[in-house]
Amino acid sequence: MSEVSFIFLGAAILAVWWPAATRIPPWAILFAFSLACGLVGGIIAPAALPGLAFLILACLASVRRFPKTGYGTAGAFALILALHAWPGFHPLTIVDKVVLAPGALPFTLRANFDKAAAGLLLLVFFGQRCRSLVEIRRILGLLLLFSGFGAISTIGLAWLAGFVRPDLKWPAFASHFVAINLLFTCVAEECFFRGLIQEKLHGLCSKQGKIVPITLSAALFGAAHLAGGALYAGLAIIAGFTYAWAYACTRRIEAAIFVHFIVNLAHFIGFSYPGLGS
Repeated sequence: MSEVSFIFLGAAILAVWWPAATRIPPWAILFAFSLACGLVGGIIAPAALPGLAFLILACLASVRRFPKTGYGTAGAFALILALHAWPGFHPLTIVDKVVLAPGALPFTLRANFDKAAAGLLLLVFFGQRCRSLVEIRRILGLLLLFSGFGAISTIGLAWLAGFVRPDLKWPAFASHFVAINLLFTCVAEECFFRGLIQEKLHGLCSKQGKIVPITLSAALFGAAHLAGGALYAGLAIIAGFTYAWAYACTRRIEAAIFVHFIVNLAHFIGFSYPGLGS
């Protein structure tokens, strides 16, 4: 049931783009199924439910009667969940401390319900999404340009700094990595840093243009990666600048998610992952 819980959660995230034909949107139904399976499978305990409930209430408040208070509270609870600071959540480990190449650091892949659920709710309430396939096709060329720039600049500098080296691979768990990284990592991080923070900065700094929201959100993105060391945080700032720039040019959350995912995928498939040991 643990795996089924994450399948339903991933489906709920994808269903956000599905037009709602009923009063209860498809994503909410799928999210309820994921919660039920998570409780049965032990991925989440009853203690986790209040944290999710508080985030839902804060998101609802932000779009209804208390926009300012709800906005800040939603951001705070989303951060608490993303940092795994709320009790009752138990990650599903896919691989543990596997070394993908000689000299590479050990890599652990986990699916985290708390961070993924926070990403889902931020996507629903704060993610400015494309309204049609026509709109997606219109910005696709721009997204490919940003993805190429982000991969070359970030991974190129990481290579020059000795943090990675070329290492072409497709390990047995690669499909799990793709799904988890796209739906549970990129969606959550971009909905927080771009959909929540950068979008607010665009409103507050409208007279200063795009550069202030881009720079501040990229700096915050880098600060969130300081646990990996100064070099890792610096590379995250460079990557975050590309994601923020793509978002600023489109004001659509799909842009930041797409570019983020392509950069991560290029790193995973083509270079030392997660990085080289000292």
